[in-house]
Amino acid sequence: MKNINKKDSPCVLKKTVVFGILLLIIIGATMVSEISTKAADDVEWELKLKFDEPGGKYDYVVFGETPDANDGLSPDSYDMPKPPAPMTPFIRAWLNDNLTEPYNLLIADYRKYPDIHKVWNLTVLWLPSDFNASTTINISWNTSNITNLEYDSIEMYRAGNSNPVTDILMDTKYSFICPANEAQHFQIICQGGTSNGKTDTNEISFLYLILIIALIIICLLILYWKIIRR
Repeated sequence: MKNINKKDSPCVLKKTVVFGILLLIIIGATMVSEISTKAADDVEWELKLKFDEPGGKYDYVVFGETPDANDGLSPDSYDMPKPPAPMTPFIRAWLNDNLTEPYNLLIADYRKYPDIHKVWNLTVLWLPSDFNASTTINISWNTSNITNLEYDSIEMYRAGNSNPVTDILMDTKYSFICPANEAQHFQIICQGGTSNGKTDTNEISFLYLILIIALIIICLLILYWKIIRR
């Protein structure tokens, strides 16, 4: 086995240091990419509203927040258009964020996180086979799995009414008589809490990663500088 000459040692160390710096840059770029991808896929919180009536018809909508969603400016990857209506009878519920077709009727509507005030516009339509009979529509939900919620309250209002019909964080169900073929408009209003001082965990991970890589590169550069001065 060939022994490394003492004169060759600085050269070998230089190559090792340069290789280490390049490797750190590659690893850092890969980890930054993974953190960015994870941040784009993170939903901070969401809630599913389920609609049913005594005849067994059913529908649902989902609303929530995520850091990279848009607030009504343009559709994003989280906005899910409502599929076409089925044959009568049916319940049809949708969210409206003032977007263009086909995003004007949404089955899922996510807004930007965090905030101190948000409003989701909800519409419920009952269309029976005779186009005449009203029904009782039950709206139900489960908040036990909600995490990272920054709001103090989530309340549902009839559109144009200043009194809430239900407190979503306290209740689990709300029922109302729904006339046939008359859209019923509601607003889900989230408020309270604060968006100040909230730092995304992905941002913290990114900063720590950059700091660690920078410190290691500085140490390697110092070592490289000492080697070339020999």
